[in-house]
Amino acid sequence: MAFSPLDIFIRILPVILVIMTGALVRRVNWLTKSSDPSIIALLVNVLMPCLAFTHIVQNPALENSSNLWLPPLMGAISILLGFGIGWLAMRWFRPGARKPRRTFALTVGIFNYGYFAIPLGLALYGDRVVGVQFLFNLGVEATLWSVGVALLRNSGETHSFWQSLRLSMTPPVIAILCSMVLNISGVGAHIPEAVIGAADLLGRCAIPIGVLLVGAHLYDLVCENKDWYQDWKIPTLACVLRLLLIPLIFLFVCRMLPLTEELSRVCVIAASVPSGIFPIVMARIYGGDTLVALRVVLSTTLVGVFTIPLWISFGEEFLLTRFN
Repeated sequence: MAFSPLDIFIRILPVILVIMTGALVRRVNWLTKSSDPSIIALLVNVLMPCLAFTHIVQNPALENSSNLWLPPLMGAISILLGFGIGWLAMRWFRPGARKPRRTFALTVGIFNYGYFAIPLGLALYGDRVVGVQFLFNLGVEATLWSVGVALLRNSGETHSFWQSLRLSMTPPVIAILCSMVLNISGVGAHIPEAVIGAADLLGRCAIPIGVLLVGAHLYDLVCENKDWYQDWKIPTLACVLRLLLIPLIFLFVCRMLPLTEELSRVCVIAASVPSGIFPIVMARIYGGDTLVALRVVLSTTLVGVFTIPLWISFGEEFLLTRFN
């Protein structure tokens, strides 16, 4: 299954249009800021767990044992690689500026693994790959809440293992782990169709609602920081790293490892997408530089719309020809 950059752009265009719709409904106040907490609670506590459940339980790709332990490992590697490259680049670019350097490394290292990568996985590859994608995100979450928090904190303190574990145990992560247990134990094959169907209906709501919120929050960030682009150095460096150097190195690492076809496709998507929005929230909580995080997120998202098709097309040729 090979796509040209134009094919890929056409397939991801609905995601881009929904993001733009999210910005529009925020602009006309149809999606208000006051409604965000309840919508986010619904997403995190109900819709995303249902989406994870329906894509993991009874997924034939997860009968391969390699697709159980390798995806979390690759998720962790993808984030650690990004953190390291971001830290080294910013240390050279702005030595001595501890808070901006830490925030930049965190933000450029985290790709948008939720409401950008999962819709791309569904649009391009379907349910089998998305089930593996959720396991990949386990490694991302664990690394984000351990190494990522330690990287960002000004005091240099680190979370204990139990603190990091507690922070990473979000409802979607719990749903992923429970779904894996159901599969491994064989119970998943006996779950009533009515339960699967209800979870599927709820899970299908997660992506459009989540992507709408991404558009609304991007609109808020631009409106609140209208001069975010005036310092062109940080956005330029972020785009070079997040959208060029990190994907290239990550794909070369993947080429050297015995990845399954499904996991290879997950890694191609991970390499292609821009920085995630959540590091902006983390910067506020843990004393980082929110303006640096904002500049990284907005610049890589705007430029990433055009680079995603190129990276996915290249990644498929680079990683997936061995399966043909």
